[in-house]
Amino acid sequence: MLTRVLKAMILNSATYAEVADDNEATIDAAFLIIIYILAATIPNAVNATFSWVMIALTIPLALIEWLVFAGLTCVFAERLFHGEGTLPGNYRAMGFSVSPGIFYLLAAIPTAGICISGLLSLYIFVANIIATRAAMKVGTVGAIVSVLLASTVAGLLLGCLAVPLILILGPENLINNMEQF
Repeated sequence: MLTRVLKAMILNSATYAEVADDNEATIDAAFLIIIYILAATIPNAVNATFSWVMIALTIPLALIEWLVFAGLTCVFAERLFHGEGTLPGNYRAMGFSVSPGIFYLLAAIPTAGICISGLLSLYIFVANIIATRAAMKVGTVGAIVSVLLASTVAGLLLGCLAVPLILILGPENLINNMEQF
């Protein structure tokens, strides 16, 4: 797995295609999603802007977001650009595309953390495009459009799910309830 992760980090398109075709790589992809979300949220917990309970809640939410985003990317690539990949293959490729996210731990560095986070987000966006292109067997334009559409729709869907929770509990109560745990 480590070799594949390193190749995914350097945006090796063949690695994404290989992972997409390997049915055994699904657990590895889910594991990478968990590592990615922990690396992205731990600096916030260290800086006391997140509670540890909030981090625990982000793991299942990140897995749901992965499934929704990869599923939508697959649908858009398939329907709009006649992609020939599979949904499970796209799940795996998208899971590996976040492997550079381990470096989000560096976001805890004062001042530089903001730049690091921005650059990593852009890098992972490019990795998503390369993963979609390889897994769904579409051209670069098809991959870019599919990732942009999927990001927009997934963001709206998941945002709509979060709003009722915030409205019911209220932002202050939500934060206070999380800190009690």
